[in-house]
Amino acid sequence: MVLYLIGFMAAGKTTVGKLLAERLGVPFTDLDQVIEETAGISIPEIFSQEGEAGFRKRETEALISTSAKGVISTGGGCITSLKNREFLKGKPVVYLQTTIDEVKNRLSRVPGQRPLATGDLQMLLNEREPLYKAVAKYIVQTTGKTAEAVTEEVYQWFMSM
Repeated sequence: MVLYLIGFMAAGKTTVGKLLAERLGVPFTDLDQVIEETAGISIPEIFSQEGEAGFRKRETEALISTSAKGVISTGGGCITSLKNREFLKGKPVVYLQTTIDEVKNRLSRVPGQRPLATGDLQMLLNEREPLYKAVAKYIVQTTGKTAEAVTEEVYQWFMSM
């Protein structure tokens, strides 16, 4: 059993992923954490040393090498790679959709943690939105919902498959 969570930065992929994995009794994997553990440095350091291209290469390697078991939370830009989109095609993928205002609110609670959070977030979301939708088998709007409510919605969808 495997379930992938995709979505923009701060959409709740890690939080919901942990709750969902616990509810399903399966392992949880956060690809960003896998990348950091493999690299031995933080994601901001990877961006600083290797740029976004270096990070995206590591992200693809982590996605493809990750065990196909449990709940897997991807990075917000994971879907920008054609190779990653092809890998996810046909798999159970849930898009945790959120508004840019909600993203900014969530990011303000933990400043400096997201290397791409300094640019035009609306433009970045607009670029990625069609890619998220193209890969997703199910979309959950997270704005204004608790992590528990989003988890329940994803759980109900997954159990009905």
